[in-house]
Amino acid sequence: MMDIVCLLLALFYCLMIAKSLRSMPRDAVEIKTIEPSKKILEISLIIPFRNEGKNLPHLLAQIESLLPQSQLKEVILVDDHSKDGGPELVHDFIQMHPEKVKYVLSKGEASKKGALHSGIIEAEFEWVLISDADSEFPSGWIASMTSIPESDLLVGPVLFYAKKKSFIGTFQVLDSIALLGIGQSAVEGGTPLFASASNLLFRKSDYLELNPFLNNWNIPSGDDVFLLQSFANAGRSIKTIWHPHALVQSEAPKTLIKMLKQKLRWASKNPLVPSMRYQFTAFSVLLFNVSLIAGIALAVYGLIATSLLVAMWVVKLVLDYLVLRRLSNVYRKTWSLFDFLSSFLIYPLYVTFIGILSFFYTPKWK
Repeated sequence: MMDIVCLLLALFYCLMIAKSLRSMPRDAVEIKTIEPSKKILEISLIIPFRNEGKNLPHLLAQIESLLPQSQLKEVILVDDHSKDGGPELVHDFIQMHPEKVKYVLSKGEASKKGALHSGIIEAEFEWVLISDADSEFPSGWIASMTSIPESDLLVGPVLFYAKKKSFIGTFQVLDSIALLGIGQSAVEGGTPLFASASNLLFRKSDYLELNPFLNNWNIPSGDDVFLLQSFANAGRSIKTIWHPHALVQSEAPKTLIKMLKQKLRWASKNPLVPSMRYQFTAFSVLLFNVSLIAGIALAVYGLIATSLLVAMWVVKLVLDYLVLRRLSNVYRKTWSLFDFLSSFLIYPLYVTFIGILSFFYTPKWK
């Protein structure tokens, strides 16, 4: 019986990864130049921040470099009740760019969703692009996000980066590459699962109509997934873009504790996402990784065939490598075979730990 369960989980994982690989480009996708006759989107860029004083100088410098771009009509910086010197930095910046930059104080209690909502309500233009205060934007970000055929929601790529070489940093970078590949492939295949609020483009009117946070204001995380699923459940057009010029990055948490807290915060909203496909996929992937760990003990006691367990690990090894290599080619990321193997061996235990603990963890945004 256990052999059959493990085999079914392995088959589902194989099918999911094979489908993802089929949707992924093999290298960086060329973005065609926007024709003069194409409608130029007018964009409101919204970035919430809370106690981001150390990140704001770099963020504001990046925003300053984006301001001359014609598509970017306004930038709204939403203060989610910061208690450091961040708001003062923002006010000084606005005095230098009063024509395009606004400061908004988030209404209600501190909340990422509340901050995003406050900013979207204040937006004066049709299209809203959202990101985070700790993000790195490429110079061609705005142009890239407006260079593909119009959709109701555009899911942009987001990855972690590590400033210094470390196992924790490399592990998170590889994890983010794998998740990005699965997420973008799901959008490409017409069955969107998850996205990142660091790089989403949509119409303000659609957001107001769908009201994606109506039934989940009390959940600290998941603003991106709830927004995505509200568009998907309403049958709206959702697309993604595969290109390094559209890639938004943020620094990976530097310590194990910070990494685990972040992952637990993200995983804690999984049972509440209003999508059976999302629930089934998340639970099946968790069970597959649990079976890889539990299978070692089961094989020792003869409850499953050792050959089946070895085959499961080998199949996962090959498929994971293919996904990481394909996405790394697209987004021009480099890593060594040692980086991959060491992360691969830890990953099933990591997913099992996070998945189980997330059912008992009460998260906070900041």
